[in-house]
Amino acid sequence: MPIRITQKDRDNEARVAKKIEKHMNVMVEMTGDLDPYDFILLDINSGEPIALVELKTRYNRDDKYPTVFLEKHKREVLESECDRINADYPDQLTPVFMVQFDNLLKFIELGKDKDFGRAKMKGTKKRGDPLDIDKIYDVPIDDMITICK
Repeated sequence: MPIRITQKDRDNEARVAKKIEKHMNVMVEMTGDLDPYDFILLDINSGEPIALVELKTRYNRDDKYPTVFLEKHKREVLESECDRINADYPDQLTPVFMVQFDNLLKFIELGKDKDFGRAKMKGTKKRGDPLDIDKIYDVPIDDMITICK
């Protein structure tokens, strides 16, 4: 699978990280381009990790569509990595999916109890790659919690 991260993506992640720190009262550790998730959220007092985060940016308002997609493999990585770490440590890491829309930053906690239906094969044309397809879940935006505007 090709790596499709741009400087615009990195700059956007840095902007969103600042919002998260300000509005969620946590520290954000940004991960590298090859890491399977975008952020690690850290407790502001102890510095201990509390969540692994996958971030998407959508250049539309949160009310334009009923759902936003999350790649099946990204969900699986977040959940399995949290499960692996949680097996060895008493503090529980939470897998989190965040979306920066034009008007809001929203999130939803993931986990085995979240049922988004069957993953479906879908693709995008925005990158000009006809092979840019993946199994995805449609996550209901109404189920997400608003962090800030």
